[in-house]
Amino acid sequence: EGVWPPAFLPQEHSLSVRGGAYVFRATAADASLEWVWRPTTGTLDDLTVAVDGGAPFQPAAGGGVTFDLGEGPVRGVGGEALRTHIDREARTVSVDWRYPASQGGASVRWRLGLAGRALTVSAESDELLAA
Repeated sequence: EGVWPPAFLPQEHSLSVRGGAYVFRATAADASLEWVWRPTTGTLDDLTVAVDGGAPFQPAAGGGVTFDLGEGPVRGVGGEALRTHIDREARTVSVDWRYPASQGGASVRWRLGLAGRALTVSAESDELLAA
């Protein structure tokens, strides 16, 4: 499940969809965070965060899944979303993503959600070539 920092002040959380992006907001008296996930590349480059309305930045740039195709690891980039599920009550979004055939054509389920002010991210695959 992971570990995230505790929240000492009361917070409000929301999940919305804006122009094809999923927007997770955590607001408290001392700060607000807006996490935006626009799944277009199949990597964590698709994720930005802005603090108190400031300029967004990519906290996980260069991150994502890799595949073992027998000749060393290959970074998963590209492909398409096959299925999306939004759980507004739990404030989570799941996207089933299929990577290109040149990367083995694997499917990965990306799941993002809020835990306090932290964004939780998981990537799961039942296919053996995903590492």
